Amino acid sequence: MPNVSGCEPERRIHSSIPASFGASSIWNTGLQVYGFGIAQGLDNAATVLYLSYRHVQADLTLRDNATGVLGNANIEDLDLVNAGAIIKF
Repeated sequence: MPNVSGCEPERRIHSSIPASFGASSIWNTGLQVYGFGIAQGLDNAATVLYLSYRHVQADLTLRDNATGVLGNANIEDLDLVNAGAIIKF
């Protein structure tokens, strides 16, 4: 997507891997997800209202193929909120 505003686009991955890190391989990964949701049925309107929340955390460790040095790619957490209605006709 082109940068229309002239500002630097937001970067989702902030790396603590040294700039001298060469070709690398994935060494370890991790993903944690938790959340909750609620729903309310409205019988007279044949409708269900819902709201849910999810929190996602990811970890990625890379290994430099030449030196064997490990480095972490710090991936920002992700929060998702979903709301809506289901109407039956």
